[in-house]
Amino acid sequence: MSEEILFHYTSEAGLQGILQNKCLWATDVFASNDSSEIELGNDLFVKNLQEWMKQNNRSEDGLKFLFEDRWKLLEGVFFVCFSTTNEEHISNDGLLSQWRGYGSYAIKFKKNALLEVLKNWKQEDKDQILIADLDENVRYYSKSEDDYKMFQKDNSLKVEIDKFKQSISADDWIKIVEKLRKKEVMSKEEDKKIRELMTISFIPILFVKHRGFHEEQERRIVILIPKNSGKKLHFHAPGKAHIKLFEEDPAIIENAIEEIIIGPVSDQKAAKHWVDYMLREFGYKNVKVKCSEIPFRKS
Repeated sequence: MSEEILFHYTSEAGLQGILQNKCLWATDVFASNDSSEIELGNDLFVKNLQEWMKQNNRSEDGLKFLFEDRWKLLEGVFFVCFSTTNEEHISNDGLLSQWRGYGSYAIKFKKNALLEVLKNWKQEDKDQILIADLDENVRYYSKSEDDYKMFQKDNSLKVEIDKFKQSISADDWIKIVEKLRKKEVMSKEEDKKIRELMTISFIPILFVKHRGFHEEQERRIVILIPKNSGKKLHFHAPGKAHIKLFEEDPAIIENAIEEIIIGPVSDQKAAKHWVDYMLREFGYKNVKVKCSEIPFRKS
């Protein structure tokens, strides 16, 4: 492969939604197939902070707000998830567990094309806070003591945790917490600061997943939607909310898709005809379509 590829496994409806709307659909975190999503990362992070505060005789005032009340500042948390692989046979035919878990289509995205867009993304957009890490996999842990020790030694997460530890001791942080509690109006600088602190505090939580999903080798884009942001939510299935990402510029998705793999479906020939037809109808050029050779018979 000339550059790293990100795989996005999806259903028939999901594929059509992406191609037709020329955007990515970020899914509500509470619709994740990992039922410990957020909770696991939060528990590990809080345990780490509590130990640090006891060792340094720091007051826990303000932590209660961050770990309980901060969720009230958000309309929701949404993910766009991808998987990666270094194995050629998976790159060619997909991963069987992914076909079983997410749907019969895999969209191969050029990572560099998405990274270029994310670098220039408007982080100050009041409708959303975008956090992305497409260069490293999410971290896989459990609640075991051995995994907690590994969590403490994780250099990538440690950088963000240390940033947070430095932030909570600052006088401006204490003032901001008090203003938030009293629901007072924030200055422009204070609003920028709270968004920065919230982003830092969410990273060690939102990029942790249970180790049972390790095979997926997941990368993700996370979108935090503040309360009263005006961001439109979409509902395509019971219990699932979605938001559109990159809808402002259709060329982003057009240029980022390299190939579509059709997984184990009853009639791959008909499915390929349908995908080819959609690509022509919606104006995609140079997107390859192939059928997976995994001989899995769906019941």
